[in-house]
Amino acid sequence: MASWWRIAGVAPVVVATFLFGCGGGDGDDRAKASMLCKAQLALLCNRIFTCPGRAEMQTTYVSEEDCNAKTSPSCDGATTCVSGTYHADKDQQCLDAKTAMTCTDVEAPPVCREVCTTS
Repeated sequence: MASWWRIAGVAPVVVATFLFGCGGGDGDDRAKASMLCKAQLALLCNRIFTCPGRAEMQTTYVSEEDCNAKTSPSCDGATTCVSGTYHADKDQQCLDAKTAMTCTDVEAPPVCREVCTTS
């Protein structure tokens, strides 16, 4: 069974930007968003190198540490929800839910779609 990042069929950084690249308005939100983004990318890098069947993703990075070093900077700076509102609590819940996922889980948890809202 394919994993949620394998289904995306794109490089891990693109997956990370799509799934996690939402950040907030004020400085506290931006700092929290950056921290959570880095934690989620670290989880992604870990899964690339610990879950079976990730050989195609392992060609992009030589190790889990290399993956972390190359993806983590994408979480720095201004990341915003495009025309929306960032919810740090939902972002934390998203990270918690992804941490509980197994290698056979297919989709990102539904709470991850609630990190950025428009209304």
